[in-house]
Amino acid sequence: MMNIKTSLIIIIIATNVIAFSQNWYSDLFKFEKTISEITELVSPSVVVIANVNNSNEIISFGSGFIIRENGVILTNFHVINGANKLLVKLADDTIYDVEGIIDFDPDIDYAILKIKVNNLRFVSIGATENLKIGTKTVAIGSPLGFEYTVSDGIISQVRHNGNYSLIQTTTPITFGSSGGPLLNLYGEAIGITTAGFEGGGNIGFAIPLHHIKGIKANNLSVKYSMTQFLKLYGDKVATQNSTGTHLSDSDGNWILWLIAIWLFWGILPPA
Repeated sequence: MMNIKTSLIIIIIATNVIAFSQNWYSDLFKFEKTISEITELVSPSVVVIANVNNSNEIISFGSGFIIRENGVILTNFHVINGANKLLVKLADDTIYDVEGIIDFDPDIDYAILKIKVNNLRFVSIGATENLKIGTKTVAIGSPLGFEYTVSDGIISQVRHNGNYSLIQTTTPITFGSSGGPLLNLYGEAIGITTAGFEGGGNIGFAIPLHHIKGIKANNLSVKYSMTQFLKLYGDKVATQNSTGTHLSDSDGNWILWLIAIWLFWGILPPA
């Protein structure tokens, strides 16, 4: 008869084998898609996020993407920072108020929003811990207000700073694209498109999704009402001058300062 210790070892081994088998089986039947197929698959899950003032004038806007069918949306923090009121426009042109904020981090530059709607198409989350240089990528966003623009490129490098990293990509990222998904060829989101540079060649940056706390949690609930969030980060609308990320933005964002140092002082640490 097996003792308790032996039984526990067998259970642990069996559990790991089952988990490995499930991942192996899942990966075995994943096939790369064409850009047209990715566009058709993901575009319905990409949204436009607008900062609106008291006169309902759009002050600034960016992109975002749905990560749960019940209206959970991922974007950049700088897209919503300084808002007076936030509106989300879906691919079918319906417009929703933001119900509240699930989580945010001004330094990493992400925010998870919630709108009150169900049965939405959402973007699957891909693995980002071991990205390969040269991997093809696709971005969907609203550069300069041209909604649902699709562009492609590759992962140029993965830049590290302590515990944090950024995906450097040749995929074009311009004003209005901030907050949209950077996708692999399986149509899975691997990053949030965050910054691009005028006259900087094909240099863009995205935040790898493994830096987003709880992104794979089953239950994502609102932690901050819009009233609570706006008390902390609202009433700066008049000072916002972009529909994307400028290096001149003075929001103290760790991501922007790090990119500025890398680019202008030539400190470009690779992976």
